[in-house]
Amino acid sequence: MTQEESDRRAAFLIGERVYLRPMEPEDLPLIRKWVNDPEIRGLIGEALPSSRASVEEHLEAIRKDRDRVWFSIVLKEDGRVVGFNQKALRFYEKVGFKREGVWRESYYYNHTFHDFVMMSILEDEFRALHKVAGRI
Repeated sequence: MTQEESDRRAAFLIGERVYLRPMEPEDLPLIRKWVNDPEIRGLIGEALPSSRASVEEHLEAIRKDRDRVWFSIVLKEDGRVVGFNQKALRFYEKVGFKREGVWRESYYYNHTFHDFVMMSILEDEFRALHKVAGRI
């Protein structure tokens, strides 16, 4: 089984062109590249660059966290993990996530204050939208 086939089996939500899957250790180099890009750091509210060790620690912490789930957004066409930005917010809303809260002007980047948006979907909302039976 190829990595792409394995990823699709682990897909959580599937759209026309992309799907969500749990973040995996093989995503770390790309995640580190993104979180060290000054423009992306500004979009996600990270003030400082991240080391490889800190990115690995973050992934381990979010994998253990049972209160929230983090996903990689993957292109169906070629299995490539794509970035996160405003398009990600629109994707999450399109597949049923709700804007749970907005921390208005919660971080300062590039001489401007920006909002932080928290997205979520409840289990019963997911079941209703995707007609899933049983416990997730």
